[in-house]
Amino acid sequence: MKSLEVLDARVTAIAVRNLLLLLKAKKLTYGSLGRIYKDINSRLQDELSLIQIFVMDGSKAKYFEPGTPLFGPEAADKFPLAIPDMEDAGKCLAFGQGTATVYHLMRVMEYGLRAVGAMLEIPYAPSWESYLSQIRKKAEEKRVAKTIDWKGLEPFFLLVEGDLTAVKLVWRNPTMHIQRRYSVQEAEEIFSAVRSFMMRIAPQVPPSPSVFD
Repeated sequence: MKSLEVLDARVTAIAVRNLLLLLKAKKLTYGSLGRIYKDINSRLQDELSLIQIFVMDGSKAKYFEPGTPLFGPEAADKFPLAIPDMEDAGKCLAFGQGTATVYHLMRVMEYGLRAVGAMLEIPYAPSWESYLSQIRKKAEEKRVAKTIDWKGLEPFFLLVEGDLTAVKLVWRNPTMHIQRRYSVQEAEEIFSAVRSFMMRIAPQVPPSPSVFD
């Protein structure tokens, strides 16, 4: 019955409920059961002809209905405004829409990059290379200054630099704007790289519900 509700096959559901009542009351003969079965089958075929059903690759189902947040619970907690794009990136990937997946990942990355930039007082930049060069420059300045707080943060920013390099490589695009189409395989690679980046920074950055303000 639940499957019929999902399909919105209401007429068929009514017929099935009536059949169950007859079975419970023990008022069926083999002949009437056969006729009712044919009627239910006919109704279901008619109702299915009115809808479209998408069959999802089993390996992609984890992106459509994940048991836990796709980018980790801490990233979801730190970037609540990014959750819709995180979820939409997963849904688009599940349905094989590579370019749409990358579009949502681009938006997720902006939240993360702006949060990291705020930690280093780096202004918004339109390209990966710009962010990477500014992070390297700021990191070197702090390394030379040898501040106490930087000693604890330096390993983190070195890893962030590596994550951003990985994202840049799989993105295959010098800017953070979509200028071409992406295959599902490319989108999945980018998804993995962005996910690693967001999970990396989530424990370190402060809660940033409005990093675009």
